[in-house]
Amino acid sequence: MSKLDFQHAVLVLVLLVSLSAVARADNSQAVAYYNQGNTKYAKGDLYGPIADYDRAIELDPQYADAYVGRGNVKMDGADYVGAIADWEKAITLVPSWKDKLQRKIDGARSQIYVFQGNDKYKAKDFDGAIADCSRALEINSKNEVAYLERGNAKEAKRDYAGAIADYTQAIALSPQYDEAYNDRGAAKDTLGDYDGAIADCTQALALSPHCTDCYYNRGIAKNDKGDYAGAIADWEEEIEWNAPRKEELLPRIDKARAKLKKD
Repeated sequence: MSKLDFQHAVLVLVLLVSLSAVARADNSQAVAYYNQGNTKYAKGDLYGPIADYDRAIELDPQYADAYVGRGNVKMDGADYVGAIADWEKAITLVPSWKDKLQRKIDGARSQIYVFQGNDKYKAKDFDGAIADCSRALEINSKNEVAYLERGNAKEAKRDYAGAIADYTQAIALSPQYDEAYNDRGAAKDTLGDYDGAIADCTQALALSPHCTDCYYNRGIAKNDKGDYAGAIADWEEEIEWNAPRKEELLPRIDKARAKLKKD
């Protein structure tokens, strides 16, 4: 080897070592940002972690864990399309993660249909809402929110038995689902199951003492059952937590007091 060739070889080796050192430094910084994002996410921050994961990916575009972490935050922030994109990218980087991440992707896709269904429900397109929530459940049969939303749409169509069945499924999947208990209670009251309605609303309040509409619905069931004193107490409690309902409830309270006096 000539002296010139030797010098060239040394320069190439130095360059490779330098590039390796830079790569290690970038990876070390990427890991630091990734860990920082995880710490913020663990504390319930759904904004700060995104910037940290972005920076980690910028420093190391092959950092699959960072894509997964960013997807998790996006999912919790209801950016389902963004979450799917990140998880799919992670799968391309680590194909062995496909089974694990596919479940997350299916969950996000299911939620997209639930949101579409909710928009249709608000627009009073109850059949469309039911169809979207049913599609959500085809993708993810364990989506308790899809059962709740479909139950609401069925109740709006006066399919109270169908609504109760969906609320019951939501509760089976998520036993702490106070909203499902409350909504099921309202449907039961409409079918004349006053004791069942009162029990469900009471359970909703046990899970969430300030549950919106729970006192209202339990009061309706108690009133329908003839427990006017109980209805008055619940409606007054509802007004305490939900002042805008006062105008609607005061006439109900007056009627219940009048019936109480007759008894």
